Amino acid sequence: MSRVSLASVTLASVFFASSIFTVQAYQLPTLNITARRYVSSTIKSGASVTVLTQEAIRQSGAQSIQEALNMLPQLSALNSSGITGIFMRGYTARDILITVDGVPLTDPGSVGGAAFLDAINLDSLDKIELVEGPQSALYGSQAIAGVLNFISKKTGNGYHLQIGDSQLRSGAYGSWDGGNTHVFASTQYQEDHSLSSLKNTTEKDKTEKGTYTLIWDQKWGGIDTHVMIQKNNSRVDYDDSFGRRDAPFYGVISQDIFSSRAHFYALPNIEQILQYGYTRTDRRYEDNFPARFQGVIESFSHTAKATLSPYATWFTSLDATSESWDYYTQSRLGIGNHLSIDHDLFHTDARVRVEKLTQNDTQWITTYGLGFYRMLPGIDTLVKANLATGFRLPSVEERYSPFGGNLLLKPEQSFSKDISFEKNWGPIQLSLTIFESLISQKIIYQSTSSLSGNYANLDGLTRSTGIVYSGSIQDFYGWFLKGGYTNQLALNDQQKPLPRIPQEKWTLLAQHPLPSGTLSLSIISVGARQDGTHPLEAYTLLHSTYTLPLSAQHTLSVTIKNLTNTAYEEVYGYNTPERQVLVGLTAQWQ
Repeated sequence: MSRVSLASVTLASVFFASSIFTVQAYQLPTLNITARRYVSSTIKSGASVTVLTQEAIRQSGAQSIQEALNMLPQLSALNSSGITGIFMRGYTARDILITVDGVPLTDPGSVGGAAFLDAINLDSLDKIELVEGPQSALYGSQAIAGVLNFISKKTGNGYHLQIGDSQLRSGAYGSWDGGNTHVFASTQYQEDHSLSSLKNTTEKDKTEKGTYTLIWDQKWGGIDTHVMIQKNNSRVDYDDSFGRRDAPFYGVISQDIFSSRAHFYALPNIEQILQYGYTRTDRRYEDNFPARFQGVIESFSHTAKATLSPYATWFTSLDATSESWDYYTQSRLGIGNHLSIDHDLFHTDARVRVEKLTQNDTQWITTYGLGFYRMLPGIDTLVKANLATGFRLPSVEERYSPFGGNLLLKPEQSFSKDISFEKNWGPIQLSLTIFESLISQKIIYQSTSSLSGNYANLDGLTRSTGIVYSGSIQDFYGWFLKGGYTNQLALNDQQKPLPRIPQEKWTLLAQHPLPSGTLSLSIISVGARQDGTHPLEAYTLLHSTYTLPLSAQHTLSVTIKNLTNTAYEEVYGYNTPERQVLVGLTAQWQ
């Protein structure tokens, strides 16, 4: 089985899993930059991991973060008036730890502390990693549903330009190597006039995004250091905000990300990482609207890995995180331990972590995870299983908001179990995953009137059960096919379906070489679902991309989006992009 090298993957992602765009086994590096945790090529876990590469994103015709994420059958990404929300296994974005190069994007000032995904520029990324299931035993609060990590480009040189009837994308990047020094810089810009607008109007909302990245890697004797600075600017037309219908009403989001890391050995068998991360998200509105919000999250961690024997490795970590929103601040402290046993016959790992808020007398919260996998002899089938608990501490906004904050909120807690089977038959790869997730004390906003409400914990359980199929065929009458299908049932505490989450979703990426280029087709089919009291019909989207190599460094591409459907509805009351044609030129070299 072939192996794909990841530039950075979480400790929970050390095990391969169902993926649409990557093969089923990963060779892992020894240095991790994802969510402040270690990775080693000898460490494995039962967690499901999906990697979406930049090449696969280009082939799918995706033009935004939302469209790229929608190629994953186990995840739903929705857009309403320029704001992207995600759902996975019955969870929302506030229950998923979202990072850029391992630095949390949590916005303490947003509802539930969810990250603002639309500030991320798709062209600035090298890949996207998704780790499913509770990962709190490794990453603490907010990884109750999993981890979504966006990996920035760090090497190479190139530029790109793509023009369509309603979109413009451009950018350039370059790197320099000088012995013990590596420097990388990039700038990306995107303008889009095709995003969702209110129904029964002809106006199209406008979004502008700019991303600037600087990375500096330096070797200082036995110490490897890494510094990353990134600036994301986004200007979005919130067409329906505050009752201002069919009139431009722009919000400006500025995001500053800083990360520094040192990797060294204290002793020959003890590897250590020190990492600091800082993210500031500033939101304001134009058109003389006075509201402005600023959220800051800072994190520091120390992680050590000790090799106990050829089969056993011990990890321990200590980290502190501070979140602030305007005048409100809360901090938390976490301690974690992880034992991994990797034998020729089987692999197992056990994870445990304690964490608490430091401002009050809250008790320590304990979470754990247990992973196992084994290749069954004779039938060459890989079986893997994972049991894990997760939690999410109330966000600053949920505890201190003047519009319903509640200092007595309890942490959300979850329990998840899944089992997977994976099998190869020559050019055919198939996998099956069965999962169940339970959430207790879920935090919701209860409206007491049209203008007021408060945050509270639900007494009952929110349950999500499902099955995920994925597979690929290397050569099907000349076509390369990769796809996935998810069937899940997500119910609230009243045993009613959760809003906007489809029971069924399937995706397919098909590629066929032509005499002068490559034709790629991507299909996304989403089942019927509810949005509040409003039923939403099922829909299927088809995008096509033709790439033509002009030289060893230059490639021409033509993308047609929404070939078969321009009337679908993701969110009740909002239109969606119409059919579009885009022409692009890409150049890249080492």
